[in-house]
Amino acid sequence: MGKAWLAAIVWDIRIFPIVMSVFSVHTPRMMDDDDIMSRLLSDIEEFCATSGMSETAFGWAAVRDRSLVSDLRDGREPRKKTRERIRSFIENNAAA
Repeated sequence: MGKAWLAAIVWDIRIFPIVMSVFSVHTPRMMDDDDIMSRLLSDIEEFCATSGMSETAFGWAAVRDRSLVSDLRDGREPRKKTRERIRSFIENNAAA
């Protein structure tokens, strides 16, 4: 058997982590659901502040739901289609 087992241990403990760090590719962190909801809510709040629209009026105009913003604050997670409608409303009605 010889010194092969010693070489394997050295590879595992010292060399392998170095090789992996050199050749590993950093992948950016994906936004999780909490990040998406937090970002959506802050974008809605910013839109309402800059446009002068109340949050209930925004909810009604964007998705026909007056309690949208308060529900988002309480943890509601709208479906993808609803999020897309909200984003579309903000983009189409943003002040120029």
